[in-house]
Amino acid sequence: MNHYKLRAVVEFVRTHGAVAGNLDEALKCCGLDDMLTPSEQLEVKQELAAMAEADDVKERLRLRLEQWI
Repeated sequence: MNHYKLRAVVEFVRTHGAVAGNLDEALKCCGLDDMLTPSEQLEVKQELAAMAEADDVKERLRLRLEQWI
């Protein structure tokens, strides 16, 4: 998938708050399940999962820093 298209889709899903649960449902919720090919959906889901993991680590680090202060 085009890098710019991937970024646009990921930002769209994130700004609509659809990342909190099941990624398949997130794509359906945003109407992207019919718009993207299966391989594009996989790329988007992988990117969203990686971003969610990074957000989780960031939050855990923030909490740990608060304990030290």
